[in-house]
Amino acid sequence: MITMVREKALGFSLGASDYLTKPVEWPRLKAALDRFGRESAPGRALMIARDESTRADLREILVREGWIVDEAASADAALGIMEGDPPDLVLADVEMPGSGGIGLMRRLRKNPDWAGIPVIAVSAGETSEDQRARLEGEVRQIVQTGESGSEDELVAELRRIAAAPQRPRRPQERG
Repeated sequence: MITMVREKALGFSLGASDYLTKPVEWPRLKAALDRFGRESAPGRALMIARDESTRADLREILVREGWIVDEAASADAALGIMEGDPPDLVLADVEMPGSGGIGLMRRLRKNPDWAGIPVIAVSAGETSEDQRARLEGEVRQIVQTGESGSEDELVAELRRIAAAPQRPRRPQERG
């Protein structure tokens, strides 16, 4: 709230978060802005899914949770993004064609620069015991889209990842 009236109590009663007078004391203004400034994003997420509706649903959840989102429709496109600027989180569709999401996840874990990136497997349907066994040790969590409670489960995991200490970045990575 900006006003010319010097009524601090009135300003706070109307919902002001701070009260500054003119002439502006720049250090005090900066301190107020720093205190109430927007928190930075938890990081960058790479979402890999062939199906556009799945990507749209996941994108909405990620953006709502504050993540910056990159998207890929194939494992090859995802690997290209990973080589250029690895994300802080990967969400990968298990049912991708070709080597599929499971093959992609294994490739991520074999690369020492990517091994520490959290990976969440996304499945549109029921995950078979074989798929679960192949994903064990490769992903943090398997989320079944469209299942009751799956969005809450995904949001809880995104918040745990965001709250965890950031992984160390190498000098060639973005800062």
